[in-house]
Parts: sequence; C-alpha cells; structure tokens
Amino acid sequence: MKLTHRGYDIVATRERALGGWTEVYWHACRKRDGYMLFDGFGDFSTPREAVQYMRGVINVLIDQFRGRVDRLDDAIDAKFAATTPAPTTTHPTPAG
Repeated sequence: MKLTHRGYDIVATRERALGGWTEVYWHACRKRDGYMLFDGFGDFSTPREAVQYMRGVINVLIDQFRGRVDRLDDAIDAKFAATTPAPTTTHPTPAG
C-alpha cells in the first residue's frame, strides 16, 4: 500500500521474511528529496494499520510546527545538517 500524505510518501507492504513468516514492512519518506522520516517492520497485523499509524505520526509532527509542513522540513534539515560531518576539502595523497 502506497500513498502521499502532507508531502510524505508512505509505503507499507507485507513481505516474506528470511525465516519464512510474513511481516509488515513500512516507511515514510519526504517526497521532496527522499529523506526517510522513519521506517520499521512488525507491530501491525495489516499494511493498512501501519499506514494509519504513520499518517497519525506525520500529523502530530506537523501539528507541533503549527500545521506548517515547511517548518517541519526546516527543522529536519537543520537537525540533519548538524549531525552530518562537513565534507573534507583535502584528498589523501597516494603512498609511494
């Protein structure tokens, strides 16, 4: 099951696990750039339950920013920028 909710792609599927049983796998990614907001597996008996849960989580997160998706996106971008190391400008020299 796949849908877009408030700027986020939500996907939930039932797949066979390596152990032979079936499991519900789910994730939510920002549509703009593919940033994965969250993902997981298990905890739900159907993909529909997983989608309903993820829609609720996205709604709560957006509501924390007064209903503005752009403010949530800015907060995510700021947190991502703060935890991502800056690229190095020097390159290692070959040995020899």
